[in-house]
Amino acid sequence: MRLSPNVKLSGFLNPKSFGSLELYTVRGGVYEHFDTYAKSENPEESDEIFTGAEGSYIDPVSKKTIKTQAIFVSFRFTGEDGTGIAAIAIDKEGNTSEFSPPITIHKPASIEATVCKVKNKEGKCDSTEMPLEGVKVRLYRVRPDENSVPVVVDQKEYLVTNSEGKVTFSGLYAGDDYQVEVQPDQPMLKGLSLGKGIPNFRVVRENDYIYDDKTAKVDFGYIDGTPTLSLTPNHHRTVLPGTKVSFLHTLKSSQAGEFTLSADWDADKEEQSQDQWPVMIKSFSCDATADTATVLPDNKLTIAKADDGAQPSCLEASFFVPANTPYGLNRILTLTATKVKSADDDSKDQEEPLIANAFDRITVTDQNAGKLVLSKWVTNTSETGAGGKPSTANTAAPGDILKYTIGFTNAGASRIDKVTITDQTPPFTVLESCEESSLKQLTCGKDKGYRGELTWSVETLKPGESDEVSYQVTVE
Repeated sequence: MRLSPNVKLSGFLNPKSFGSLELYTVRGGVYEHFDTYAKSENPEESDEIFTGAEGSYIDPVSKKTIKTQAIFVSFRFTGEDGTGIAAIAIDKEGNTSEFSPPITIHKPASIEATVCKVKNKEGKCDSTEMPLEGVKVRLYRVRPDENSVPVVVDQKEYLVTNSEGKVTFSGLYAGDDYQVEVQPDQPMLKGLSLGKGIPNFRVVRENDYIYDDKTAKVDFGYIDGTPTLSLTPNHHRTVLPGTKVSFLHTLKSSQAGEFTLSADWDADKEEQSQDQWPVMIKSFSCDATADTATVLPDNKLTIAKADDGAQPSCLEASFFVPANTPYGLNRILTLTATKVKSADDDSKDQEEPLIANAFDRITVTDQNAGKLVLSKWVTNTSETGAGGKPSTANTAAPGDILKYTIGFTNAGASRIDKVTITDQTPPFTVLESCEESSLKQLTCGKDKGYRGELTWSVETLKPGESDEVSYQVTVE
């Protein structure tokens, strides 16, 4: 693939003695000259690619600050993706500098995710399908030698789909693996579900990019969710060898009845461990805490009926990480819930049973520490987007009420104590209200009309524990 990025080199030189700059491509350790740039003595004929500015540097011997001229050269380069660029400066007497360290040229990659409601069985979001606006999409970088970490775009850990149901993560490196994830159980996805066995994430690898423009495209096609079954959320966490780890999940179904649960381990890479670490699955009331969880006999669970379908059930999946587990190991625990067909429920006419999955990714580390992961998003409660839901447009008018939500998770191996979450009411807004968080009953303690800093304090955040706080402001 050919590319023509802007390349800019800079360095401290004496402009009076500067003669020319020789540029070389570097591939496989071989330097090949491809161009020379010289600065003309005649200002009218001076090459406009050269610019100068005053600068300074610290002399390594005298430790003094030396003021000099910074010479900049920028140019367009056409070559193979991954080509290195190195330069030699030559003065007017023909003396040359050392080769500069090579700069590797990579064309940035992009990932475009589309979320839509589909009628086709393949789940593809083509022009005939209905786009879903306002859906939160998250991107993780997945590398074998690192934790799976969120990719922050414009200081946001989520992007929200536009009116075409699309988000684009740009400026990525195509040599990395990425995971695109649609957070399940969102208001915008109520009543919808993915097809059988389709996870709510897509892994994008190097060969998935369209190399004309280095863009990878992934689709999340949702169908009418009658009936529905969901197992949420997915977890990303670092863990320590020789420790017990627990993940909490919520199972929601539009139908009551009996469900079977299973847990399977998948190594992140083929060469890594395929051992099936034993996993114990317990259930407890979602109105209680995990301390009350009881073991499920034969991993079977019965869910009672409720006014809106069936009561949710909370689950705890726990396992022990062996003490001899190597650092850097990445594994994925897949939890599967399957609706058992019966003669007296309304699923008997379905060709296939209801199935839902949750995917818990772990990375084994030697760092005994907590890891706080934050995310923030905003909705305009005074406007409506797709489906009559609050708009996620980035515009607002005077009098509109905006709701800001901050999610926080301990994705580390140890608990975090004394967590303080701080935010600021945006300019030209006043506080309307602070809403109490769902888990820890946190509130900012400020009254309507307040401007300034908002603070929430969390005494303890256990590994894997999550919650969110929110507040509303009125645009002046």
